[in-house]
Amino acid sequence: MTQQPENRGSTSYAESYRIVARRVGDYIVEHHSDLLLSSCIGGSPFGPTETDSYSFLTEIDPRLRVRGWQKLIYSDPARPMIGTLWLKNDVRNAHHKKWVLEVYGRVNVDRLRTIADELARHFNVEVHVRLESEHPRDTYRPAFD
Repeated sequence: MTQQPENRGSTSYAESYRIVARRVGDYIVEHHSDLLLSSCIGGSPFGPTETDSYSFLTEIDPRLRVRGWQKLIYSDPARPMIGTLWLKNDVRNAHHKKWVLEVYGRVNVDRLRTIADELARHFNVEVHVRLESEHPRDTYRPAFD
């Protein structure tokens, strides 16, 4: 009688991309404190959280402060959005081992590629960097929000 190998089940473990996102946010805040983390649409800045994406905002450019009649609609000055890091997004083909970093403004490509390289090494993932627009995006928070 031949001995059959035992059929042993197996288990595996993985963390949700949202949990990983929190650690990514912590890393960015610790190593790039001049960047403000935001929602992918540039909503009010927030810190590290369980999310599927982060947008990077820079400090307010004094030349872009809200003036005149715009104060009736907008309460916060413009904050240039220079990129969005997607940890999970089917349309962008971002998933647990391949993230997508969209860059807004050609002048920001080198800086965000450096950050992408850091994240790729630190979190053992591939980060695809894509120039999405020639200029940074301005973000405003409506006064009635």
